[in-house]
Amino acid sequence: MARWSCSAVYVFVIATLLSLLSSATQSRAAEIGAREPAAIDRTGIETLIIDGKHYLIPPPWAGHRMAVPSLPAGSFRLIPREHAYNGTTVHIHVSAFAPLLAMLRQARIDGIDLQVESGYRSERYQRLIFSRMLAAGRDFDDIIRFVAPPGYSQHHLGTAVDFYPSDWRFAATADYAWLQDNAARFCFEQTYPQDNAEGMPWEAWHWNYAGTGDPAKDAMTRGQPQGRCAEMTAIEETARENDGQP
Repeated sequence: MARWSCSAVYVFVIATLLSLLSSATQSRAAEIGAREPAAIDRTGIETLIIDGKHYLIPPPWAGHRMAVPSLPAGSFRLIPREHAYNGTTVHIHVSAFAPLLAMLRQARIDGIDLQVESGYRSERYQRLIFSRMLAAGRDFDDIIRFVAPPGYSQHHLGTAVDFYPSDWRFAATADYAWLQDNAARFCFEQTYPQDNAEGMPWEAWHWNYAGTGDPAKDAMTRGQPQGRCAEMTAIEETARENDGQP
């Protein structure tokens, strides 16, 4: 009887250790999945892991995953609350800060009050957005019609902004008309215009800084004025001086 009890204990201990090892392995896998929001298998199929579930990345997002650099906290500037929708906290990469501020101020001079609703978003935060929507009953394929999957969004770079209202209504506003006529002067461009070649959903509200962060380089290319940024240099430099930016 004593032998049987010892054997039973031995089996129980081994089973417990194996169970703990399995749990640790699953936890590690989940941790890796959390850090690696998208993966490409040997067949070239792209997938995304959210809350332990795999989702297929369909066209047009497939093939457009971004190489997101590591961005330290000092890489960002806080957009003045007077230009942020409802005075919320919105950050943008330092390279795009002065051009954005110059553009917002010029728009206000022209009678247009552009309000930034969203700026920098990490991959982790983008994942939380998807997690909440999925938990609320939204379908993954429906979500990606309006929100880029984690790892596929320009917001991870810190150079893109969404203006309010960040939905289909924005296309009918005077704000959008002003941006179409003036944003290029400040090196901002609409990433996903209507009927774009990539087949991406039209996002009238989404604009990305396409400059270099250097006013001189933005304004001149090989000694010739660069059309989209040629008029921005003086305004940008003034913005830098007024805000004490390096």
